[in-house]
Order: sequence, then structure tokens, then C-alpha cells
Amino acid sequence: MEFIIREKIIPFTNINLALFALCYFKPYNNYIDYNYLYSISYCWNYLIFFTFNGAYLVDNTSFKRMAIKRRLSLPIFHIGNMIVHNFPFLYVNIYIPTSVTLYHSCMACLTNLAWCYWATYGTFDIKYVYVSIEKEKQIKLYLANISSILYAPLAYNINNYIQTQII
Repeated sequence: MEFIIREKIIPFTNINLALFALCYFKPYNNYIDYNYLYSISYCWNYLIFFTFNGAYLVDNTSFKRMAIKRRLSLPIFHIGNMIVHNFPFLYVNIYIPTSVTLYHSCMACLTNLAWCYWATYGTFDIKYVYVSIEKEKQIKLYLANISSILYAPLAYNINNYIQTQII
């Protein structure tokens, strides 16, 4: 029995962009801790940037197949990749949160893995969301996913040091 009824899977990038926009515009200052949410978004941007772009490194046909699946030309696909994956990653590394801790990265990792479970119907097979990739390559992508998100607090501390001490 299927408990979750869905017409279409919501890409994780869209969830991140929604959180990113929420943190940027801050419409409910009295009710929401935007510093906490922006720290989560910072971590999510690391996993999205490294995992999505890493897909090309583990399977150099993945971008072309994703473009075909979405009925986009390859140049438009790459422009879209820059806009929704690379620019937010650059933004959060220029305008860093007040803090990013291992707690933030663990919460970001758990929420991402929960989304992966939901989006892949409990299989963790990314063919349901993107394109079919060999299981061994998917494992590499999941390792990049988890590694990059756990690396985010270290990257934050390096960024913070550079921005406060050097620049």
C-alpha cells in the first residue's frame, strides 16, 4: 500500500532553493530561526554542488541523458546547472552563515537521505529522480554526497577564517 501520493517528485535542488529564498527574504522573522536554516542550506549546497557535478565524473553520459530526459539542449542544461547548482553554492561561500557545525551537517545529511528514500520509493536508486546509473557508481555518488555534507563545517571554518582574518 502506497501511503504517499505524488504526481511528481520534487527535486532536492528545488527544496534547497525554496529554503535559500526563505532565508534570503526572511518573511517571518518572529517565528523562524533563519540562522539555523541558512546553516542547513549551506550544507545542502555543498552536497548538491559536489554530487550533481560529480555525476558527470562517475558517468560522463549522465548530463547528456538528463538533458534528453528533460527535453533540453545541452547548452541550456548547462546554463540551468550553473543557475540552480553552482551560483547558490558560490553565494553561500561568499555570504557565509553565522555558524556551521557538525550538528548542522548531520541534520542536513539526515534530511537529504530522508528525501532520497522518499524520492526513490525506498530503493535509493537515483533512476527515479535523474537517470539510470550503475549501482557501483551510485554508491560513489552517495559517498560524495555524505562526505561533502560532513565536510561543510570544515569548509565553513576555512571560509570564515579567510573572510575575517585575511580579507
